[in-house]
Amino acid sequence: MSVPDRTIFLYTSNIRERYVADALAAVALPIGGRIRFRYDRRHTSDELQREWGRSKGTRALIHLSIQHPQRFHDSALLPLRQATVVDATQRGEILTIDLELGDYLTFAGLPTGTEPNKAQRLELGRRIRTYSEFLERDDRYPSPDNDPPRSAGLVPAFETVQGDLETAKLPLARGNDAAFRAIVDYLSATLTNPERFYYRVVGIRPIDSDKFLEAKDGEFWLTTGSTYVVEVFHRQENLAMIPSELRFAVGDGLNARDIETLTLTSAYDAFSVVVDVPNRPDITRSYLELAPRASSAAASIRINVVLSPSNAQKYALPAAGAVAAGAVAFAATDAVPTDGWGAALAVGLAGTVFGLGLWQSKRGLKILP
Repeated sequence: MSVPDRTIFLYTSNIRERYVADALAAVALPIGGRIRFRYDRRHTSDELQREWGRSKGTRALIHLSIQHPQRFHDSALLPLRQATVVDATQRGEILTIDLELGDYLTFAGLPTGTEPNKAQRLELGRRIRTYSEFLERDDRYPSPDNDPPRSAGLVPAFETVQGDLETAKLPLARGNDAAFRAIVDYLSATLTNPERFYYRVVGIRPIDSDKFLEAKDGEFWLTTGSTYVVEVFHRQENLAMIPSELRFAVGDGLNARDIETLTLTSAYDAFSVVVDVPNRPDITRSYLELAPRASSAAASIRINVVLSPSNAQKYALPAAGAVAAGAVAFAATDAVPTDGWGAALAVGLAGTVFGLGLWQSKRGLKILP
């Protein structure tokens, strides 16, 4: 169920540190990762309130709103990412929405140099001002500067939004590297914490492949007995005297090779964290976590993963058990002598077969056709 031909505009802001953390997490999580926002019912549009319960599957666009608590200036609105609603609930006056993250968004045609110069940054600022004014003027779009302020609301279909923005000479473009750089350039200039840094998990891939995994229902499925690489990209406007640190942790069933902390010693870095998934016979849920040493310095995120045995591991141990059970049953028939050596032979055969099955399971081999 979804709201047909509509898009949901969602805003988080710099008014509270918790809201800033939401924005940083929305930037840091990989495509397919999930995030949860909460809104006071008073700050959502009447139309969205009516459609809230059936908004699952509706496309959303996440923004960051730079505001002043005393409204000394109008809000500056920066598009961050596309998303899809996976759940929306209401408890009292609080509306909760779960989102699956998609591509980053930025303004089309922005320069994409690694180190933007002053002119490029001024151009980004100009487009953000024009975009913010456009949304505030048009009654179809919610804005934190509305009266009353709106932090979430229904807008036309995304294709219509794109058409409106192209008419206003503000087309949005999907992207990842370039969009991430533009977002970070703006955040660095407006979220005035000199120790803050920004990162994103580019994706998770098998160690022998360049193709990133796609999430299934917000989880990344890893095959046991395999090794994966977690790609992380980082940017930092101001380097501190003491280098910033990004800590990497894994849940049960995972081993991160030789690394617990990524030390950030330059303005931008790319890291590859190798994660081993040991063999196990059952499906297990686990996680990857990234967090800064100082909680206010960057996003703290959790990526949900599922550890799934390969077909070889699924079959090897049950097959060994079945063969061993067959050997024991055979020992109970008249075909095997009942004296000591016959019983010992049957039990030894069962133990050998079961042990072979365990060995095969650890090697990831398949002993059944």
